[in-house]
Amino acid sequence: MTKRKATATGLAKASGQDDKPSAALPVGYANLLTDLKARVGAAQLRAVVSVNRELILLYWDIGKTRFLIVCNG
Repeated sequence: MTKRKATATGLAKASGQDDKPSAALPVGYANLLTDLKARVGAAQLRAVVSVNRELILLYWDIGKTRFLIVCNG
């Protein structure tokens, strides 16, 4: 038996909700959700840039170390 990951859609269907938005959502909820998605996307981009920067510095240092070892015998 394999375990299945619960999804929001699956949980909504299991609870009797359909794909239609609820009329009970607070005013401005869509704007809040859009803002949160933008913030998450921006944070993910900053994380990717940071990781890439650190990898470039690591590879540069490895290359420099290897070069010095080869040049000095």
